[in-house]
Amino acid sequence: MKKSLICLGTTVLLLTSAFAESGNVYAKGNNEKKLSETYEINWTEAWEEVENLNESTGFGSTNTPGEIGVFAYGDLASGSTGVAAATISSVESTGKTTGKILSTVTSATTSIQNVRLDKTVYGSKGIAIGKFTSSSTAAINLSSTYSLYVGLSIHTATNSGVLFESKTAANRFY
Repeated sequence: MKKSLICLGTTVLLLTSAFAESGNVYAKGNNEKKLSETYEINWTEAWEEVENLNESTGFGSTNTPGEIGVFAYGDLASGSTGVAAATISSVESTGKTTGKILSTVTSATTSIQNVRLDKTVYGSKGIAIGKFTSSSTAAINLSSTYSLYVGLSIHTATNSGVLFESKTAANRFY
């Protein structure tokens, strides 16, 4: 009987603390969104790193800064970039960022470059809250000659007032 009461008490305490925490999340949700919306991307620096990037990544941490927690880096969000022929005359880069927990605000902003012509087009920033996916698309005209097209996406995830950034890139010849 004592074990049952202890288990029940522990369960109630855990559930109560989870709901209390989620109440705080909504109160600070506007600040998280503002951080993501106002984040300025340094595209020059990002394009310098493009050769070292993967097509997908996990990033961010749900641990409070300065505290030790059970979550690892990469537990907050995931991001990816894809490059594909969008139409018969254009190539498109799509960047996506997906939150892994409900208190996350994510953003994705992508760009695409025709390497041979050194022409770059930038997409608009997409924002999502929670486990939804933010996405961004940028399209460039298909060149008349065989060219390398590189898509570069900047991903952000904000949680507990901390903004994490990551980058992904993909390339295709068309």
